[in-house]
Amino acid sequence: MGCKHCKKDLEHLPGKRKKEFCNDTCRSNFWQKERRKKNNAMKLAKGKKEPEPVVPPEKEEPKEQPKSVPDTNARPKTLDQLKALCPSELKGFDRSEWIGKKRQEYGI
Repeated sequence: MGCKHCKKDLEHLPGKRKKEFCNDTCRSNFWQKERRKKNNAMKLAKGKKEPEPVVPPEKEEPKEQPKSVPDTNARPKTLDQLKALCPSELKGFDRSEWIGKKRQEYGI
């Protein structure tokens, strides 16, 4: 029998209860997914539409950047330099996501 979440084979110890998950992360992810399925099914049963994926609105590109903004063509060497390049209109998770992608892109 494998992990309920990732389907990885599990080793069972004789005389012990059978394992259902390979680790805490798989256990947590499995039950979160089950809870989401249940909540969506309940919403559908009540006549509500299925939740649509959240798509951020398209943002207008600024025509001209102020001179105080660092040059975006310069390759940042540190995380602080990269953060300075982040567009000011990004906040919270969007900002973190942008920084994470750029860190991978620049190898910082």
